[in-house]
Amino acid sequence: MKTIRLLKAIMLSTLILLIVIPSNKLQAHASSFNMTMSQPSSSEPSKHNASSLITSANKALTYTIKVSKESKDNRLSMNNKDAAPYWKALKSLNSELHKTERGALLKDETFFTGMAAALSSVEELKIVYEMINVKDEKIQKGINQTSETINLLYMNYSKESQDKDSNKPLTSEERKQLEKLKSKQKELQSKLNEMEKKMGKNAKGINELRKKSIELERAQNNRNDYFWAMHTFNMMHGWMWG
Repeated sequence: MKTIRLLKAIMLSTLILLIVIPSNKLQAHASSFNMTMSQPSSSEPSKHNASSLITSANKALTYTIKVSKESKDNRLSMNNKDAAPYWKALKSLNSELHKTERGALLKDETFFTGMAAALSSVEELKIVYEMINVKDEKIQKGINQTSETINLLYMNYSKESQDKDSNKPLTSEERKQLEKLKSKQKELQSKLNEMEKKMGKNAKGINELRKKSIELERAQNNRNDYFWAMHTFNMMHGWMWG
């Protein structure tokens, strides 16, 4: 539990330094939303659409919650204070997926904000599960399937994903967002080095975050790099709270 608190304290201080993408940048007109819902990028199998991916993510999360409750490992007990961050992350992810589903039905901006928040929440879930040192194949399978589906949803239906292969130049606001994110990466990487020494064998998530941070630092002013920068930002948000 001390390690989890330490992770939160150091990473939260870095999070404050990073930009928070303005919510009004995520708002869309109905015509834009319909395009996003119906036209996934070429990287996604045609049999999937946004609604089916949300359904799959909900099923995977439901399975994860079920096997977590059935676990005989006392470290996962709801009565164990050290497991509280894990159960909180499950609850948060469930809430964000419901918001995403509601946004898809209503065709409003909560589809996009819920999706981004779900990506953050599933990364938080992965970190807190790792921190309690439970090794359960069923739980790990559920978390992995939930994460993979949410990532697929974001990579094909987020607003940024629709332009990721476009040669259209970034707007001045998008360039500013990207530069603000890139400017903080060396500071973040320094904090990660400190964190890795203190976490020892539990530093797997830190290694992943460092890799993403370096990728973000090298991002160029083009649509593809901008998309991955926004994807990384949402993942980082989850890691920092995890």
